[in-house]
Amino acid sequence: MTALPSLPHLCICSGPLLDINDLQYVLDTLNEAGFPQEGWNPLGRALGLHGFSTLKAIEDDYPGDVQECLRQCLVKWLERADSVDYEGGPRMFSLFAALKDIRTKVAADYIRKNIIDKDSPELRHYREALKTIVRCHLTKAVVQGEARVGSEVHLICSTVSSKVLRSIAKVEGIQFSETLTGFSGWVT
Repeated sequence: MTALPSLPHLCICSGPLLDINDLQYVLDTLNEAGFPQEGWNPLGRALGLHGFSTLKAIEDDYPGDVQECLRQCLVKWLERADSVDYEGGPRMFSLFAALKDIRTKVAADYIRKNIIDKDSPELRHYREALKTIVRCHLTKAVVQGEARVGSEVHLICSTVSSKVLRSIAKVEGIQFSETLTGFSGWVT
């Protein structure tokens, strides 16, 4: 009896699929994570790109230009070339797993800590609840005449409030300021 082939990363299918529109986000993340661009070829292999065709073609097209090689490697990954889907598809979790596989622990830990752990379903639930609360308060302020539609909206929170509110304000395009506890209601 033959054994069934093992699937390499069964849990990788978590998180949203990325596409070519996420290229700059992925490049920025790798840069912030301290990923050495010289590691683009092993990263490409770990992400599911074929070494003797895709990665060799990239290297031949951009000899000595590791920055462009990394960029083109990620383009192919985001386009789901070769065996990318077998390795979990273009997701931040599969990027994390690939970085871990090629032993770039610092970059892998950065992505786990700053992206994957922050995108857990539990945290997403609380972020959505906070966004709803903020929207309700803003709507109430507009209805009561305390703020005008089209005017510059500013979210002011005490310094002990959750930093998630800063993130929500950024996503919603609202200016954010911190103030000492007890003073946020005084600011007009």
